[in-house]
Formats: sequence, structure tokens, C-alpha cells
Amino acid sequence: MSMLYQESKSMEQINQFVAKWEKFVDIIHQERNINLKSWKRCEGLNINPDNLEFNFLSEDELASKLKENKKLIEIAISYMEQVSSSLQGKPHVVALSDSEGWIL
Repeated sequence: MSMLYQESKSMEQINQFVAKWEKFVDIIHQERNINLKSWKRCEGLNINPDNLEFNFLSEDELASKLKENKKLIEIAISYMEQVSSSLQGKPHVVALSDSEGWIL
């Protein structure tokens, strides 16, 4: 194997690595930007994102919410499945909430 071929192969590998790294950095930048905006919204609302409280509906309340939002759920389910499929192999959660923010 010639030295020139080895150098060319090495440069190709380096270029591929650099391209992958730049893509990774872009993704991290986008996600951090989204997180930063979320944290700033919390700060503006005097919400500590590190100390959130969670409220849960009773079984009856949840049943009522599901009944009230039956049409929304029927329409959204296929879109939610598509989103989940597109993220296959990546940790994720796809959730649907009503107009008051309750997770259905």
C-alpha cells in the first residue's frame, strides 16, 4: 500500500470524523438553545425547574378527561406513533396533554 494512499485514506477518515463532530455540535447547540429558552420561561414565571411539584388526577378525573378529549386522542394517536417511530432507537417520550396541561 502506497504512502500516498494511506495519507489519503487517513484524511478521508479525518474529514468524516470532523463532519460527524460538526453535526453533533449543531444538534447539541439546538437542544441547549431549546433548554435555555425553557429555563428562561421558568425563571420568568418564578418556577424553579430543579424543584417541580407534580399533581396527579384521580382515576375518576382521568376517566373524565379522557372522555372529554376522546376526539383529540383519536386524531393525535397516529401522529404520535409517527413521531415515536421516527425516534426509534433514541430515548424519548411522546405525550399528549389537554388545554389545561394534563397529560392524557
